[in-house]
Amino acid sequence: TQKCDNSDGRTLMLLRTGTNLLDEVIELFEEFDRQIPTLMKMKYKPKTGQFNNEIIYELQYSNHPQRTSVDVYNDWFEEIERSRN
Repeated sequence: TQKCDNSDGRTLMLLRTGTNLLDEVIELFEEFDRQIPTLMKMKYKPKTGQFNNEIIYELQYSNHPQRTSVDVYNDWFEEIERSRN
């Protein structure tokens, strides 16, 4: 019953935090001489505290003539929406 803060300020803070964490993840992969993933799908369910992270190494859009990172995000978002129903 508790409403989640989805204000613009909170959303920007979350994006900024996520970007900083992504930079740290890339540094860790490089530090341990590991291949850097092209996509990491992170899912968190607040009601259960369940967290899942799927790591993908195949190219997602950089080798596609029209597909962009926004398309990849939209695909992921739609996947999450379908899983909720």
